[in-house]
Amino acid sequence: MTINMQYNARYVTVITLPVALTVLGLLIYALVTNNVISWIILTDFGAGYSIFACLPLFVIEPELGVVAYFTTLIAGAVCDALKYFFRLPRPPPYLWRVHLPKYYYWYGFPSGHTMMAAASYGFVSIVFRRYLQVVTTCWLFIISVALSRVMLYVHYPRDVIGGAIFGFIIAIIMYLLYSRSASKYKDTFLILFSLLVFILVYSYCRFIYCIIDVSVGIGIALMHFLLKDRYDIIRRGKWIWKVVSIIVTVPICVLLMHVPHNIGLLFIMLSYFMCGVSLVAIPFIILYLSERFR
Repeated sequence: MTINMQYNARYVTVITLPVALTVLGLLIYALVTNNVISWIILTDFGAGYSIFACLPLFVIEPELGVVAYFTTLIAGAVCDALKYFFRLPRPPPYLWRVHLPKYYYWYGFPSGHTMMAAASYGFVSIVFRRYLQVVTTCWLFIISVALSRVMLYVHYPRDVIGGAIFGFIIAIIMYLLYSRSASKYKDTFLILFSLLVFILVYSYCRFIYCIIDVSVGIGIALMHFLLKDRYDIIRRGKWIWKVVSIIVTVPICVLLMHVPHNIGLLFIMLSYFMCGVSLVAIPFIILYLSERFR
């Protein structure tokens, strides 16, 4: 099966150009001034936040968006396994220009922020590979995240280069698994495959924060199987309401991802589970209501 994503080039440019110019402007400002806040903003486009890069794809083609979500989550889990396997250190903490939680005090290769960014933005760039403006914007995000990790002195160049390579390889694999399959159960297969990866990674490195990826994934999977037969509501939604759904979803998910890590593992898992639910449910609800009351 091939995926046909044909859109008016002018429409795509109008959507992507402001985003690309904003990121480019921020990157240039950070390079010129070496301002810590600017680098922190750029670094936040990676790691868990990079899953939001999949939201625009989800409101265009929901099933493909769900695969992109799991591509990002798999990258995070595999990154933990690779860190545990290579066991290469980060730069010493006294060099860091930003405070990191205690669970960051371990191995540095590959960079998780860069790897998850390369997986999510890389997946989107593969889907829209016919549009240079989209590919350029996606890789601008990846490069910005990678540079920020080095400029904040929390990673060596080898870490971000490795993260970018591994992340993009995962994006290619997930895209090929989806696009080359003719089975109507391919989404189910990829979700089960993702959960298997989580289990294998956690059993290998026993890094407790792999459970976070599992929690988000279960939330996404649950809502996907509940709503997949009604995804046409999302596909035929007007673009203005799709934009609104993204704007509403992102801050809610950010809040759910920022629960204090001292409240207990069960509450952390519940919060991240609700984040996964929100990534699918909120766009659906907004587009459903926009169709119902127009």
